[in-house]
Amino acid sequence: MKKKFGKITALILLGMVAGCGGDATSPLSQQAKQRAVKAAKEVVAIDATDTFAVQQALVEAAALRSQYLLKDDSIAARDFDNAFMEYLGRHNPQLAKSLKGGK
Repeated sequence: MKKKFGKITALILLGMVAGCGGDATSPLSQQAKQRAVKAAKEVVAIDATDTFAVQQALVEAAALRSQYLLKDDSIAARDFDNAFMEYLGRHNPQLAKSLKGGK
C-alpha cells in the first residue's frame, strides 16, 4: 500500500513541483500562495498514518493548483507550488522530502 501511495503522490506532485522558473508574477499570485498555504496546513494537520486522508488532501491541493492552469496562468500555478512545498518543508520536512522524490 505504501508503494502505491508513493506512486500516486509522486504523480500528483510531479506537476506541482515542475512549475515554471523565473521572477515573473501574476495578478493571481498572491491568491495562489494563500490557497497553497491553506491546503498545506490541511495536509499537515492530518495524522500521517492515515495515508488515504493525506492522499485525498494532496489530490484536493492539486485540484486547486489546476484551476490556475485552466486559466492559463502557469505563473500562479508555480507560485502555488512554491508556497505549498515551502510550507510543507517547514512544518513536515519528511513529507516534503518524500513528495520531492527523496527517501
